[in-house]
Amino acid sequence: MKRTILAITCGGLALYVAVVVFQLVKDRAEPIEGLIDPITRLRTYHGLWVETESAQKNSFYKPLHRYSNFVFKHRSIHLLRIPVPDDPDRPLYLTLRDVHFGVFAHRDPPWSSWATSVDPSSWKSWFSRRENHVAAPPLGEPNSESIDGSYVISLHSHDGKLLDEEKPRPFGGNNMTGVGEIVFDINRDGWVERVATKNLGFKDPGAAAELLTITRINRETEEIFHAVINVGRDEFPPEGQWGFVCVDGDRDGTLEVGIGPKNGSNVTPEVFFSWNSVSGEFESPGGRVGPHFLVLTGEKHWETLNERYEQDRLSYPLDR
Repeated sequence: MKRTILAITCGGLALYVAVVVFQLVKDRAEPIEGLIDPITRLRTYHGLWVETESAQKNSFYKPLHRYSNFVFKHRSIHLLRIPVPDDPDRPLYLTLRDVHFGVFAHRDPPWSSWATSVDPSSWKSWFSRRENHVAAPPLGEPNSESIDGSYVISLHSHDGKLLDEEKPRPFGGNNMTGVGEIVFDINRDGWVERVATKNLGFKDPGAAAELLTITRINRETEEIFHAVINVGRDEFPPEGQWGFVCVDGDRDGTLEVGIGPKNGSNVTPEVFFSWNSVSGEFESPGGRVGPHFLVLTGEKHWETLNERYEQDRLSYPLDR
């Protein structure tokens, strides 16, 4: 009798351990599965986001961590699979969050016009979180299409872990996309790159500028190209600024990065940078410097910027 009870007890204990182990394995697998599934993506990301924010001890705005607030400010989240050539079985993932940072949601408020202000359905729609949300798209792959809006961009490990607060921070902390950015293997070397710009600021506002970067996406992202444009941008009118565009001008399958004057949302490229597989760099027939641009080389590009700033040479024209 005692042996029977002992056997049942041991069997029950073994079953309990098996259930616990299974649950742990299941829980560990959930983040990436939840992100890939469009239906559960927003809630899964919210859980990862709260975990990261809590780890950073940002608890003073904890009420804003609630899912009800999170979903109200997000329409959807895009997910891209990023291949890793030297570890093909452990790809990375990028999320692009369509988020509104204001007090209210994405839609125009009912008081934006007289017609909507007196329409009860406009107010009902405004306060409905469900109607604010749109279906997330399926898991995507990087492509040569430019990003069509402003998103919060985050990097995830192969199992879904959010890497926003890793040291060093992904993309150097440049976690907002701009219209026209590209996330694609532009030079066909197997690695996916992000082509983007970020603002530079100095003590003298007139020395403000933009930095065009090409970043290779790995667990530790690596900036492989830097070019300064739009020096003194705060003083220039929009029509005097330069932008970038990625094009395959010679139709060889690789994209060139062209920079030139902006015309509204369009860019007329005047200088092109192409990938040189021998040197492992993006190069231009026009050289490394011109009136509107300055290519920074080496790992000490910030020292070059500060040196030029101190010499009052971080202003137009840059080739003086």
